[in-house]
Amino acid sequence: MKLEDATFLTEEQKENIRAFAQNFTSENVKAMRKMLESYEEMQIKSVVYTIFIAISFVVAYFYRFDPTFEYNAWNGEWHMFIMVPKWVLSFFVEGITCRPPLYDNGYVVGWWIGLVTMAILYGCYFFYLFLLLYLFPKVKKARVCMNVIDTYELFPPDAPDQPEQSDHQEQSD
Repeated sequence: MKLEDATFLTEEQKENIRAFAQNFTSENVKAMRKMLESYEEMQIKSVVYTIFIAISFVVAYFYRFDPTFEYNAWNGEWHMFIMVPKWVLSFFVEGITCRPPLYDNGYVVGWWIGLVTMAILYGCYFFYLFLLLYLFPKVKKARVCMNVIDTYELFPPDAPDQPEQSDHQEQSD
């Protein structure tokens, strides 16, 4: 709907919307649209990371070390994926240990490889989580701006840099 067709708005409200729109260029609007799209992608990534961490907590809760088995490098990498959840769970659940009683040197190497991998994964998770929380107020404002711009077609796709000025503003220039 064009702003001029909005019969439910007073002339003062229309002028306020035009003044609001003059603060933007088509490049600003494109940047806001791109920011909103990337914010939605970050939300999806955070959900995927949250599911991964939740699964690792479930696996850590049910997986127990066999005290008679000597664990090797492959076991060390696997155990590192559940080490952080096991460490957290060890505070609340009795009988959960972070390392097996028997392991070889290869286990330690695999454990450190897994530690680096998990540090990267958890780092990405908390980075996305921080960005989502930090950007939330800004994205909320951008969504409001985009709703106004899109509702009143202030910046159609083939629009020039500035929206059309009202007759009142053209006369005063």
